[in-house]
Amino acid sequence: MARGRQTAQQSKPSNPEQKPSLVLVIAIIGAVAVIVGSIITYFGNVTAASIPVEAAQTAEARHTAVAITAQAYLPDSTITPVPTITPAIVATSTPSPTLAVDSQLVQLIDNYYTCINIANTGSDSDYEECWNLLSDRPGEFQSNLNKNNFKAYWKKYKVTYALYYCSKNLQSYVDARYYLYERSDLSIPIGNGSPFYLEYLFAFDENGWRIKGADDSISEIGSYCESQPRIEKLSLKP
Repeated sequence: MARGRQTAQQSKPSNPEQKPSLVLVIAIIGAVAVIVGSIITYFGNVTAASIPVEAAQTAEARHTAVAITAQAYLPDSTITPVPTITPAIVATSTPSPTLAVDSQLVQLIDNYYTCINIANTGSDSDYEECWNLLSDRPGEFQSNLNKNNFKAYWKKYKVTYALYYCSKNLQSYVDARYYLYERSDLSIPIGNGSPFYLEYLFAFDENGWRIKGADDSISEIGSYCESQPRIEKLSLKP
């Protein structure tokens, strides 16, 4: 019995020697867990912080791409061309290049009618000046007229008129309400005093603005025209 108790007492000190090892292992595991948790938290914060930046960069790139595409495919019709007007040696009835385009076009038709009214019927060169205000490009005004017939016609008449500036479908026009008088009788206009109408179209070339054509199918001043005439000369008296 004494030997048994002695043996039991000698075996008890082995438990205190094992406890420090277990505590150390638990401590190491805890430290590793803390370190791993810190690393995960750090990289999680970095990733979260980078998302708004990447999203903003992606949105900006997409916006830029859309803007460039929209500009590249912008229809030509939305772009209003503004010609560069430079002084040139042209007929004396050509409008001044310092005026705005709308004023130049109205003045061009005014100069055209004035040229016809003051022309000397015995001088072809006077009517040649009026003729030169018409566009000579293929398919435009002069191509559809015979010069000799043009001169012969206007040698018979004078004209009074009111001119309206018009704008439609990004194009400029001048509508004319006019009256014709026979040179042999300037007391009353022909046609029972009823006005005629023309809508003038224009072309721009190296010499400036020219009259491209005229539409005689209109029966009144267009609704897309200014309500008041820019120029009104309804009398043949100076």
